[in-house]
Amino acid sequence: MADKNKKIKVPSGLSVEVGSMIEDFDSKLDLVLEQTGKIPKLEKALDNLSEDMEIVKSDLELIKYSLKRKVDIDDFQALERRVALLESRK
Repeated sequence: MADKNKKIKVPSGLSVEVGSMIEDFDSKLDLVLEQTGKIPKLEKALDNLSEDMEIVKSDLELIKYSLKRKVDIDDFQALERRVALLESRK
């Protein structure tokens, strides 16, 4: 029992170093806690961006489909000339 209550002498310079290390660790831990507190906000923002991206993708598919149905300007001009030629023969 007497051994448990016995205090160990710590050099005075060492206790100051340990104290400063504890303060440094606490400040870094506070920074980590602050940053991890932002994670739910970032997750919500990412979910919103994901939904927006799905909308953009579906719009892009519609635009692609519409463009496939349209005629190229060169093809249209050639077709105009052919129709004009056929009409002039009548």
